[in-house]
Amino acid sequence: NGTIDPLLLEKSFNSILERHELLRSAIEYEITVQPRNVILKNRKIGFRSRDIRRQSAEQQKVSMDRFLKEDREKGFDLSRDPLIRLQLIQTGDEEYTLIWSNHHILFDGWGRGIILAELFQLYGDERFGRTRQLEEPEAYSTYIRWLEEQSREDAAQYWKNYLKGYKEKSGIPVNRKSGKTGDSGNREKVIALSRGLTRKLADLAARNHVTIHTALQSVWGVLLAK
Repeated sequence: NGTIDPLLLEKSFNSILERHELLRSAIEYEITVQPRNVILKNRKIGFRSRDIRRQSAEQQKVSMDRFLKEDREKGFDLSRDPLIRLQLIQTGDEEYTLIWSNHHILFDGWGRGIILAELFQLYGDERFGRTRQLEEPEAYSTYIRWLEEQSREDAAQYWKNYLKGYKEKSGIPVNRKSGKTGDSGNREKVIALSRGLTRKLADLAARNHVTIHTALQSVWGVLLAK
C-alpha cells in the first residue's frame, strides 16, 4: 500500500544484483562435463510492471490467477534466464501486488529476507535523498574459497566422535502389506497447521536465524529421537 515508483524499484533491485555477485549467476550445464556457476558482469533483473486499475475486482483476480499460472509454467532456463524476476501490478491508486519468482538454486527463504531488507533500505535512501548506508558485502567467491579450504576429514572425525557409542540407526516403523510384491504400504499424510501455530514456528525460526524448513526438520529430528 502507498505510492511506488516502478523505475526506482527496478533500479534498486538492480543495485542489489550489483552488490551480490551470486544473484548474477547463470548455471551452465549443457556444454560442460560438470555444471559451472558463471557470474555475469552486467546481468539485470527480470522486471515488468502493469497497471490494471481499470479492471473490476473480479477481472483483477482473473488476471492475477492467469499470470501466476503462466509464471509457474514458464520456469527458468538456468543457463539463459535471469534467475529472479518480478512483476509489479498496480491494482488501485495506492495498491500494488509485487510477484517475486526466483530459482531456489540462488538462495532460500532466509536469503530472501536479507535481500528484501536491503531493497527497502536502498529504495528509501534513493527516494528520500539519503546517503547510502549499506556496508559492502563479502563476495560469494570469498565464501566458496573458504568452503574449499575446510577439511572434510576433520568434519568426518568430529561427527564420529560426536556419535560415538551409538550402535545402530533409529528405524522408522513400517507396516508392510502382505501378498503384494513391492508394496510397502507407504502413504502420504497432509497436516494443516493453524495460523497461530504457523506464526509461532516463524517466530521460532526468526529468533534462531534459520528458515522455517530448518525448524521443521529439527522438530522431525526430535520426534524420531523420541
